[in-house]
Amino acid sequence: MKAETQQKMAQAMASGFGMPLEIALQPGTTLVEGEKKKADSWNTLFPVGEQVRLVLAPDLIQPVKDVLAALPAGHRLTVDDLKAAWGDNAIEVGTEEFYVLEEDGFKPFTPAEPAIARQLTADDQAAFEAFQAACPQVDVDTADVGLDHEAAFGVLDGERIVAVASGYEWIGCLDVGILTDPAYRGQGMGKAAVSACCAYFLPKERPVFYRHETDNVGSGKIAVALGYTHLATVYSFRRV
Repeated sequence: MKAETQQKMAQAMASGFGMPLEIALQPGTTLVEGEKKKADSWNTLFPVGEQVRLVLAPDLIQPVKDVLAALPAGHRLTVDDLKAAWGDNAIEVGTEEFYVLEEDGFKPFTPAEPAIARQLTADDQAAFEAFQAACPQVDVDTADVGLDHEAAFGVLDGERIVAVASGYEWIGCLDVGILTDPAYRGQGMGKAAVSACCAYFLPKERPVFYRHETDNVGSGKIAVALGYTHLATVYSFRRV
């Protein structure tokens, strides 16, 4: 990853996490209070370079500080450290793979004719709702795509929307999500939607993220094919 991209990410994420840049760059573990998180919320452990950031529910700040106090100064906290302190069965854990896209590494992709990719607007609401209805609800919830995001792009087969990618700002970066109609998977439709979204967002001077659950291998292939660089495995956890 280029130094320019690393600096851009550091600045964006410092702003997104609400911390001074010098704190965002320091090695070790940094705790960030997620004010809206509740006791049963999922918390995030995000490795960034030499630092790991934990976004925690307020009631977890002190317990995590207690764990850190028993570890060497400057230690980068891991989920295994929390399990060792609290017990193997004390937390649930999930993982996501995070990628970042650099402009000169981007490999644009267009769908095979007659399908087309274009930006979606409020006029596409009815077609978008029909598209969502054709997808499993668990996929709709996980993908988190929407016409109300900063921008949304769809791939259409005639009048039918068959894939949608949209992006919104998250921790100072642009987060791109993707959802594809099950009847059109494996045909490059999702990749074409993400490609159109990336082409729009790349000039916006904010790092462009892509993420997927670790076991969603197909989604990871989209990132690699478009030229994304793997950034980190990010952990979500909550106390049982």
